[in-house]
Amino acid sequence: FTMDITNVIQAMDLQPGDAINNSTHMMLFKEWVVPGQTATFMEEPGCSASEPYARQFTADVTLDATSITVLHRGTFTAIRYPDAPK
Repeated sequence: FTMDITNVIQAMDLQPGDAINNSTHMMLFKEWVVPGQTATFMEEPGCSASEPYARQFTADVTLDATSITVLHRGTFTAIRYPDAPK
């Protein structure tokens, strides 16, 4: 039994607070520096990383529908937590 709590979205539609994930890592999207080309993310790399603390970084990206490839980080799926019912 699995329960999906996010929706897959178009990578170009990423907005602050959305996330990107793959089978091993998840990052929060902060902003587009150059829409569709360069973006800023927040990540917590984990205790075994050489820098084991949350940090912000900016990287070049390429988009393909719901996928976003982040330079030196890999390919991720763009996701959004849906708004709470009103």
